[in-house]
Amino acid sequence: MLMRVKRYLMILSAAFCLLLCGCVPVADTPADELRQYSWSTSTEYGCEAALSFDGLRAGLDVKKAGLSMEISGVYALTDDKLTIFDEEGGESLTFGYKLYGDRVELSFEGGTLSLEKDGK
Repeated sequence: MLMRVKRYLMILSAAFCLLLCGCVPVADTPADELRQYSWSTSTEYGCEAALSFDGLRAGLDVKKAGLSMEISGVYALTDDKLTIFDEEGGESLTFGYKLYGDRVELSFEGGTLSLEKDGK
């Protein structure tokens, strides 16, 4: 009887560990890391920006001094470039990016925007 209880507890422990490990997202590449999270910033100069991914779509919103720019649509992602095919504007924009832990730097035409990881 005691052996059955021990065996049951071992199986239950193993199943619990597999369940926890199976729920943790694993980022194998920078592209995986970028698309798994939402990213945002709010600077002291009044600039607010947010980058998010939802399935096959990505969105980038930037606001500064009453001006606003929103790009959203289907995206293509490599380990150092993000291209968003903007449905409303009918064009595609390609950004370079570099990941630094909980921060990503987007670059476009010589400018850089630094965003912090929000979470899942």
